[in-house]
Amino acid sequence: MTLAYYSVAAREEFWTEHWGGHSVEELLAVARESPLTPLVTAALPTQGRVLEAGCGLGQYVLLLRERGWQAIGVDWSVEALAGCRRVARAPLAAMELGALAVRDGAIGAYVSLGVVEHDPEGPDAILAEARRVLAPGGVIVVSVPYLNGI
Repeated sequence: MTLAYYSVAAREEFWTEHWGGHSVEELLAVARESPLTPLVTAALPTQGRVLEAGCGLGQYVLLLRERGWQAIGVDWSVEALAGCRRVARAPLAAMELGALAVRDGAIGAYVSLGVVEHDPEGPDAILAEARRVLAPGGVIVVSVPYLNGI
């Protein structure tokens, strides 16, 4: 088996099509049962805002809000955000993850699930921006694909 790295950026149209193949309700049901969810929630502080960067259809924003967190979501796919808004009220905004319209130190936790690896320039700019908006003592939870021994 050969592993290949593709340095072609996924454009907004790709994500619009990708998220269009799913429903918010379907992904929220998956998130409620996912083994990833307890790992994420165990790391989160009980106070402060939680920013999900690259929230897509917003299933984790909705899940965290139903469990008591002040979760907000950002994504660059306006269509995906609109899909979430059609199902539930949630604070969502279209933003570039490398240039968030969030003041320094305003976020208690930054969550990004399967997003940073998609930047063809690498994750550095996104992670630096995550650090900038994070409050002192805040938490960053980032997941990336697991590459096994193959």
